[in-house]
Amino acid sequence: MDVALLMTALHAGATIVGTEVVKEITKDAYKSLKSGVARLFGARASTALDRLESSPADEAAANAVKGIVGSATDEELQGLKDQINALLAALKSDEQAQQLILSIAKIKVDVEAGGNVILEDIHGARDIDVKAKAGDDFVMKNIAMHSGDSRGN
Repeated sequence: MDVALLMTALHAGATIVGTEVVKEITKDAYKSLKSGVARLFGARASTALDRLESSPADEAAANAVKGIVGSATDEELQGLKDQINALLAALKSDEQAQQLILSIAKIKVDVEAGGNVILEDIHGARDIDVKAKAGDDFVMKNIAMHSGDSRGN
């Protein structure tokens, strides 16, 4: 269990919690995780998550949550393990939640390389933002954008 998994779960939950089409069990699983995070990290965490829920694509909101939970200890993460796993299981079984999360899938890459950087097998993204300053190799392979209305270039 690591902080990246916690952030993934929180961001996914914040993305789906306010929608009508997502199953209540999925929303309840997110609310349980959010409550556990608020218990561990206090009102600042709850406020930051509220902000992320209001605007899931807002990088500053995601960074605010990461700034609060990013220093979680292994013991704290273990205390959230059941809630994280419950949310991930609910998301996995909720097709509407999966579609919603995929609809905002974005990838942002900021590469500064003097040598090899290779990104392979990128699938399902709606938006890819790449900023690269490569003195030598930089390769992106096998990019399959999301098949919805908005395609990347």
